[in-house]
Amino acid sequence: MGTMRRYGDIPGSYGVCGEAEWWLQRLRRTREVGREQLEAVVADARIHLKGLIEREDNGTVPDVVAELIGEIQRAEEGQ
Repeated sequence: MGTMRRYGDIPGSYGVCGEAEWWLQRLRRTREVGREQLEAVVADARIHLKGLIEREDNGTVPDVVAELIGEIQRAEEGQ
């Protein structure tokens, strides 16, 4: 797993899985609000996703990161 890190506005979140879970929940909440705001969150999530993948040092992607990738793709496709 990635290094233990605290992410300022991400409450109680540590490491790759914690951050991925936070972004996953944020995408799902934002989807209910509206398309314009969702596009901004998707853009931010994509930036953070790259960092999450880079921090995984064993070459595997945790399930929650894979789920986040799927959620980003669905949001970009407008589903």
